[in-house]
Amino acid sequence: MTPDQINGVMVLVGSAFVVFNIVKLYRDKELKGAHWAPVAFFMSMNYWGMYFFSQLDQWWSFAGVVGMSVTHTIWLGQIFYYTRKRRMVQSTYVEF
Repeated sequence: MTPDQINGVMVLVGSAFVVFNIVKLYRDKELKGAHWAPVAFFMSMNYWGMYFFSQLDQWWSFAGVVGMSVTHTIWLGQIFYYTRKRRMVQSTYVEF
């Protein structure tokens, strides 16, 4: 295997692990123990990787970061959605 193939497969496996976070957050409907900033940083790094690996003609790595970009984008969207939803629910409660 070439270094490009090894990198591409490892990043694709990493994106499969991010799916665990997506499923967990979907089931819990509440964010606990994670912050949006690291997810956004790594998401932006993956979007950069799509440009970078395409310029190097490393198509396995490119495919890997496409998968990772998609999963990080979904996860970040969930983080914002469930955080906003929780804030909206909390603001509707009236304390006496």
